[in-house]
Amino acid sequence: MEELGFFPNIEIIGALVRNGCHTINFSYLENILKFMQEHEIKPNEHVLEKIEKFIMEVRENIFNKEHNKDIPKKYQREDLNEEYKKFCAFYEQWLKNTEFEREKHLWSQFRTNIVEKVEQEDVSAIS
Repeated sequence: MEELGFFPNIEIIGALVRNGCHTINFSYLENILKFMQEHEIKPNEHVLEKIEKFIMEVRENIFNKEHNKDIPKKYQREDLNEEYKKFCAFYEQWLKNTEFEREKHLWSQFRTNIVEKVEQEDVSAIS
C-alpha cells in the first residue's frame, strides 16, 4: 500500500484495530500501533476506547480461566496470558510516546464568529 502512495486514515486504522481485537492478535495490534507512530497518525478516542475495552475483556477472561470458569474458546490459548502482559507493557509505553487527536464536536462546524464573540464577552465579564 505504501509503495503505491496510499496511507490509511484513522477510520481505516480503526477498522484494522477492531479486526486485531476480534481475532485477539496482539502482534497485529502492536504492528498497527507502531505503524501509526512511524507515520505520525494520531489515534482518536474511538481507537483508544476499542483497545481499552479489548484489554479489559482479555483480562477478565484470563481471570475467569485462572478460576476455572467457562470462557469462550478463543480465550483458551495457553500463551494468552504471556502475550497479554507483553502487549500491555508495549501499549503503556506507546501511550506515553503518542500524541492524540482530540475529536471536534460534531456541531462545531456550525460555529460562527458571533457565538465566539459572545463566549469571549461572557468569560471577560466573569473575570
